[in-house]
Amino acid sequence: MTDIAALIDDLLRRGIVLTLDGGDHVAAEPFSKLTTADLATLRAHRAEVLEYLQASPLPAKPFTWTPRAAETMLATVLDRCAYWRENASLQVRPTIEEVLSEYEPILTRLLDEGDYDSIRNALLNLQQSLDDIISGAD
Repeated sequence: MTDIAALIDDLLRRGIVLTLDGGDHVAAEPFSKLTTADLATLRAHRAEVLEYLQASPLPAKPFTWTPRAAETMLATVLDRCAYWRENASLQVRPTIEEVLSEYEPILTRLLDEGDYDSIRNALLNLQQSLDDIISGAD
């Protein structure tokens, strides 16, 4: 647990606050400050981070998604999508395209409706789907 405390302290020193957003989700604010290495570490130690935050004496604050936060996260995920469209092995590219074609109309509709909490959930699901596809291809 000490390593997780050090990770969270490092993020705090850099101005990134982790909070519980619902039961199983960790929110980082501002998300845009997270590096690729931060994201990989947080994913690799997700259960430990959740346990640490749940045991924290500070109450988890509800996280409200703003248009800017949703747009930032959307841009980040779309950048990853573009990267995987070009660099994924040929065997998984059709699967990636299938997942993206499923999510693109959903995200467009949610943006039009201004439903930023749903955008966040859809992006988290999309990100997890892409991670599952890519890790399964390794």
